[in-house]
Amino acid sequence: MKNIALISLTFIFSCGNPQNKYELVYKHQHKVESERTSDLYLQLVGLFELDPTSLNSFGSSQTNDFVITVPGTPEKIGTLELKTDSIIFDSANTIDINNSQGTRVNKINLSFRRNRSENLSHGRLSWFIEKFGGKIYLRVRDLESDRVKTFKGFKYFELNPEFILKGKVTYWDEPELTTFPTALNMDQDNNVVGKVSFTFKGQEYELLMDSKYGTKFADETSGDETYGAGRYMRVWPDEDGVVFLDFNYAYNPPCSFSEFTTCIFPPKENHLPFKVLAGEMGEEKN
Repeated sequence: MKNIALISLTFIFSCGNPQNKYELVYKHQHKVESERTSDLYLQLVGLFELDPTSLNSFGSSQTNDFVITVPGTPEKIGTLELKTDSIIFDSANTIDINNSQGTRVNKINLSFRRNRSENLSHGRLSWFIEKFGGKIYLRVRDLESDRVKTFKGFKYFELNPEFILKGKVTYWDEPELTTFPTALNMDQDNNVVGKVSFTFKGQEYELLMDSKYGTKFADETSGDETYGAGRYMRVWPDEDGVVFLDFNYAYNPPCSFSEFTTCIFPPKENHLPFKVLAGEMGEEKN
């Protein structure tokens, strides 16, 4: 995908039905993106903030700290205890719990990779612990969720060459902290590594980049034609920082799949004052 924008331009300006060639690649890429991400997020059925002063019990019984309503859920699955430097999961006596390798466990000190723990599972349920914004959350998935079967995918605009724009990426010497809103109704300081500058209809614009090859933006379609929180887009500059921004590949964040997410929204600096009539829209309803 690194040179996808350049390839896109080649399709557009080459001979032999270039529009059709590009559109096939464009539609295929959207299909791949949705299939790659959708199951994980569509399976989410719970997001619970852990209390450091509690054992944080969870299961189907109303006596638990966190109640899970998925069919077949035991009355009590177990507890999650926060220690100074660890999180301990302790299962209820009669419940079979498997770790990521499929090995049965009863009590385990959860290991983390970056800000996410390994997965544990029981029956159709799977869960893991995530650290986000200085807090710790239990995220629960239903591996047999009807939402996966009923999700019809996202709509997207027809290919729009007007939104393939030449730009320039500039990276900072050191990342800078910038405030980003999140799906949890709290702000979070996030590293900004640089910016991508471009011109649209004679006006110059900039988007802050919060990863080496990515940015988040909102525009005048957000909340109307497109997902309200904004969209994400990959940016692949060449060695000189030159890039072709292809907004046709703008895609929806994880929170567009589920309310049980912790995704980060575009910062206020990345709100474009025009309509970006390209890329993913909202969910198909028919």
